[in-house]
Amino acid sequence: MNKTLCLALAAAALLMGACRQTPEERDAANQQEIKITDYRGTLCQELTLKEPIPFMEDNLLQEENTFELKWPDLGAFSPETRGQLIVLAFGDSTSTTLEEAAQRFLRQSQMEDNEIARRRKIDSITTQPCNYKKISGGVEQNGDLLLFHTNYEGMVAFAAHGYYGYNSLIVDRKSGRVVHLEDLMDTAGIGEVMIRALEDLVVNRDNGNTTECLFDEYKQRLPHPDGFTIDSTRSVVTAHFNPYSAQPYACGMLFVDMPIYWLSKHLQLTPYGKEIFGPESYNQ
Repeated sequence: MNKTLCLALAAAALLMGACRQTPEERDAANQQEIKITDYRGTLCQELTLKEPIPFMEDNLLQEENTFELKWPDLGAFSPETRGQLIVLAFGDSTSTTLEEAAQRFLRQSQMEDNEIARRRKIDSITTQPCNYKKISGGVEQNGDLLLFHTNYEGMVAFAAHGYYGYNSLIVDRKSGRVVHLEDLMDTAGIGEVMIRALEDLVVNRDNGNTTECLFDEYKQRLPHPDGFTIDSTRSVVTAHFNPYSAQPYACGMLFVDMPIYWLSKHLQLTPYGKEIFGPESYNQ
């Protein structure tokens, strides 16, 4: 499993459309479609490090940070929701605007300040290996639910391998709040339920998601997932775990598909969860 599957997960929701909606409901949703803004930026720097770098002349190391987010203007959201979305995008809990967080991200170095003697801005990367960080993201609309998602990847020069991951948040436009799993269901036993989903549901085995690679401490009970998505028919919840969250890097990401009709037999849905999923999803 790799970051390509992360992108496919988000793309699938868009391609499926809101196929369970009536034409009238679909027309109403289309009239309320959000306006998307393309936020992007790139910054390349050349660092002179205080200590020698193997195989690199003059202690020089280059870095490139880049991002592209196709998101709506976050000004329409509450400060609390806006803050959570900024963290989703850039892992920044101190910036108050997406633009401020973006500029901080671009200026970040993967080297410690006490390791850097000098830095200067450059037009592009001209030497390898180099450090790089990349963030990309989008948003999919499912009626009043907005799925915000980001993919990130990066590399530190001379490291054995890079890193990558996928993050997501769902926002309910009616309330303006971020939707958490505990808003939808009683999550007290979800760790064991996710293990059961990996063991019992063919869809997970077919997608290469099993318990075989899990760290020993999670063989019986998975931790809280890094995030989750709801498919466009609102009939499947997919929990996801980034590398190292539940299994080694070599095993990639872990995705746990849980159809609502199956999940509702193991965990109690909240009234809000029943409203979101609808009786067609769980009364089967």
